[in-house]
Amino acid sequence: MTTDKNKQTARRLIEAWNRHDAGVFDEIVAADAVLRVSDPNLPRGPEGFKSRLEADIKSFPDRNFAIELEIAEGDLVMQRIHMTGTHTGPWGPRPATGKTISVRGVVGMRFKDGKVIEAWDVFDDLGAMRQLGLYREP
Repeated sequence: MTTDKNKQTARRLIEAWNRHDAGVFDEIVAADAVLRVSDPNLPRGPEGFKSRLEADIKSFPDRNFAIELEIAEGDLVMQRIHMTGTHTGPWGPRPATGKTISVRGVVGMRFKDGKVIEAWDVFDDLGAMRQLGLYREP
């Protein structure tokens, strides 16, 4: 696949996340894809992505990802993301606060034959916890 096709597919994944459309993952995520995030127990493939989306919806149902910058080379697409959302459900062990967050992060995806085979993200969780009042400086 071309770099442009990989970028289109990466954007589709982000758009599906924003729409809570887990069905798209069956089309664009390889059966053995690895999602490298804080939960090491996620299953491989589309089911891992669906599980992560479900957890995200419970914590921040109005979460929105806006792509601010996208760089692609070969089989790799990197996106700088601006995420906003309201914390209305538990986020891991943290109880809902009802507060909103606005943080930035990076999402990376690797492709093979037009499908995501590996993905990871790094967001400013400390910044999010500060905005939610869940972290205070020592």
